[in-house]
Amino acid sequence: MHDFTVMENIKTNQIIHAMRVAVTGESFGLGLFDTLAIIGKAACLKRIERTLG
Repeated sequence: MHDFTVMENIKTNQIIHAMRVAVTGESFGLGLFDTLAIIGKAACLKRIERTLG
């Protein structure tokens, strides 16, 4: 996520809420980075792709 935010010249806090909803379907919960670690990279990427698709 760091590389993406740097490349797009945005701050991480500008996309955290959208990322949480894309990955979990919820607007609240554990910290985003903890959630990403628990779910795992492959599953998170699939969920993000499904949200964008």
